[in-house]
Amino acid sequence: EVVPSKVLLNALGYTPFFIGTTINAVRAVAKDQSTAAFEARFRDAATGEIIAMAADREAEQTAIVTVRGLTWYSHAQSIIDSWSQQFVQLVNRKPGDTIKDTDTVTLLPW
Repeated sequence: EVVPSKVLLNALGYTPFFIGTTINAVRAVAKDQSTAAFEARFRDAATGEIIAMAADREAEQTAIVTVRGLTWYSHAQSIIDSWSQQFVQLVNRKPGDTIKDTDTVTLLPW
């Protein structure tokens, strides 16, 4: 499941400060936050038995300035990239190792 960004509200958030503050308040009331979610079920190919299940929902990372909000699915792409990095860490981890969750804040504007 992917909830895209509201591009118009994000673009209006970059208007001069007195208007931008109003738009940011509207975004907060409208709960304008891009999210992505998945559910997975892993089966043994030989027996068909379920060996693992996973589910996750992530929201967009907060940034002071970002251009990701100016496209519909840019936040979802970064969330999916983060999941792919976590899956690689999961496959390569040693017993007892933990995998760090994604940061909620980013300094990258793209």
